[in-house]
Amino acid sequence: MAEQRIGVYGGSFDPIHVGHLAVADFVRQAADLDQILWVPTGKQPLKDRGPWATGDQRLRMVEASISGNPAFAATDLEIRQGGPSFTIATLDALQHQRPYTTLRFIMGVDAANDLKNWQDPDRILGEYRPIVMSRAGWTGPDWPMLEGIRPDARALITLVDAPQLEIASHMLREWIARGRAARYLIPEGAWRIIVQEGLYRAP
Repeated sequence: MAEQRIGVYGGSFDPIHVGHLAVADFVRQAADLDQILWVPTGKQPLKDRGPWATGDQRLRMVEASISGNPAFAATDLEIRQGGPSFTIATLDALQHQRPYTTLRFIMGVDAANDLKNWQDPDRILGEYRPIVMSRAGWTGPDWPMLEGIRPDARALITLVDAPQLEIASHMLREWIARGRAARYLIPEGAWRIIVQEGLYRAP
């Protein structure tokens, strides 16, 4: 039996939106992955603010949004553990749970260009061979920096020219707080949770 190839897609997903879904499905096909594993983050060490919705709410929004796609799955690993969530620790824990799978870490080019500030960036590159997605406003990976982490960085990274949809979670939070139309930019299941639980409304 062939080893399963799983793309690990982390993020606050605060809230998840249609851009996340479109990019995840595109990356799955472009990188020939069997599954995308969605990992709603706990507290991100490099972010001072957020998340705004609770971990449970963000996980439920993700699960409601991906339920119709058999190639998508979600884990509560980072939310359950609490505290700052370091990517390498998450990847190691997921690999321990799935010893006979190949894990590939999915990240945007903006995050890749900050990789030197992450914990154990050489292991992220060498062991989890990132799939790096294009992002609007970014010309491409900072290869000199990445090759400073590992000289073979170009051979380890897969570049994917993902759809660049101009949607951002912070924008949607602001729209919801102002009562602007955001419904059709958010998957229906997640939107129901936002409405039922009054998420992101102005105080």
